[in-house]
Parts: sequence; C-alpha cells; structure tokens
Amino acid sequence: MTKPNHPYKSLEGQPVWSVLEQAIRDLVDNQDILEQTSRAHIVGYVAKRLVESGVVPRKPQTRVQRRRSIPLPPTPRMVARANPPHRLAV
Repeated sequence: MTKPNHPYKSLEGQPVWSVLEQAIRDLVDNQDILEQTSRAHIVGYVAKRLVESGVVPRKPQTRVQRRRSIPLPPTPRMVARANPPHRLAV
C-alpha cells in the first residue's frame, strides 16, 4: 500500500507523527471514530497544529546536534596541527 500524497511530508519523520498515527489507528480499530479522509491528512493536520502551538517542538535536536552545541577545548593534537613548527629553508 502506497502512502497518499499530502502536504505534511516534513512532519512524517518526527516522533509526534508515529504517536498520533497509532492513537488514530486505535480509535478506528475500537470504532470510536470513522475516518472520512486519508489517515496521513488527519495525522499531519493534528501534528502541524501541535507544532504550531508550541506543544510539540518544531524539530527535536538529535543527539549529535546537542553534543555539537557545547564548545569543546581543542586537544593538543588539534593545536599541534594548527601551529606546525616553522622550518627554515637553507
């Protein structure tokens, strides 16, 4: 089954997407709601509203991004590479 085209592609990889998708699936399976449009549109719209309202962060930082945000002092090897010894031509 292919995913329908929708304007919320940028939100698909975010954690809020999978949580909402599972919640809506549960509601449909329990016959609590009836879907009259594609699930991707429903999930995308709710995810977009949660992000816009600030309830859900726009794009959570990855572990690597968090690590890079703290400046680290240069290692001795980095200093040595940046300042090579001067050689005189004879």
